[in-house]
Amino acid sequence: MRRVSIGLSLVLLVVLVAVAGAETTLSLDGSRLAAFSRRYLGKEWSAARQETMIDYFSIVNRSLSQERLRRYAVYVDRSAAQYGLDPFVAAAVMIQRSGLDWLSKGEGEYGLMRIDWAANKTWIVKTDPRIKEPRILMKPVLNVRMGCALMADRLTLSGKSYDEMIERFYGRDGLSVAEELQLHYRNMARSFREKVEAKRS
Repeated sequence: MRRVSIGLSLVLLVVLVAVAGAETTLSLDGSRLAAFSRRYLGKEWSAARQETMIDYFSIVNRSLSQERLRRYAVYVDRSAAQYGLDPFVAAAVMIQRSGLDWLSKGEGEYGLMRIDWAANKTWIVKTDPRIKEPRILMKPVLNVRMGCALMADRLTLSGKSYDEMIERFYGRDGLSVAEELQLHYRNMARSFREKVEAKRS
């Protein structure tokens, strides 16, 4: 399991601590923030979603160039749309698992989404025959797309409940992982809501 990147800045920690006191739990299924974000999944709001992710990614990992931040946001937004996912859930998982380091690997897991190659090799190759080895799986655009495809499959197995999916498949280190994912999600969803409301006013 990935360890939290040193690139996690003091700014992010201040934000997380500030919001943790206000809301200790967040349902990724039934919260107002989640409901708001999912009302604006259309293409007309893709620029606002991507801008939200770029801003947040730049806080999480300050070593990334603006171009790389932009590409990661595009990959997440497009792949989430392709597989019918909330992009901020996908982005939160990516942050928690790799710290946005595309070279992240360990315990048989690879890339931005830290995909378990041994456990998912047959499924991955069937889904995209170009991905024949972990080295190819680590390519960011492919890794994010496969990570979102796998997440969509896991969401279905979890009865379309993001909370259940996180608990079953991504919370292997216990409650702390779920809490971290919720905090990342909350921060992005709030920022997105502010951008949408600003554009609508």
